[in-house]
Amino acid sequence: MNAMDSAGEVLAGYRGLRAEQEAFYKDLHQHPELSHQERRTALRVASQLQGDGFNVQAGILAGSLRTPRATYGLPFGAAVWAAGYIVLPEAGLYKPIRDYDSTTLARDLSAHLAYGAGTGIAFWLVTARRP
Repeated sequence: MNAMDSAGEVLAGYRGLRAEQEAFYKDLHQHPELSHQERRTALRVASQLQGDGFNVQAGILAGSLRTPRATYGLPFGAAVWAAGYIVLPEAGLYKPIRDYDSTTLARDLSAHLAYGAGTGIAFWLVTARRP
């Protein structure tokens, strides 16, 4: 099989998706939402991704909560740190966590907690309702 055969297969598969993609596009644009209030859009996109076989995690950001709190940043930073040691080695961008000494891991975690705290505070300040 040559490159042109592969391209032909991809394009043939695309033709079957075009109507579905067009319907999805029209649906999103027929139901506009205000910036940072795209709940229906987020649900629609998540549903589409799940239907396409992707694993979707919903409600993990403070933005989805009614009352954002600055303290939510710490668990966010820890989650980013942990996710990095799970995902990045698989992508070939990091060594596995077992290859790092405890001092390096502690420093890296501290930096991620500081990042999370800063992100949580910034998010809280931006979304705080002023009287």
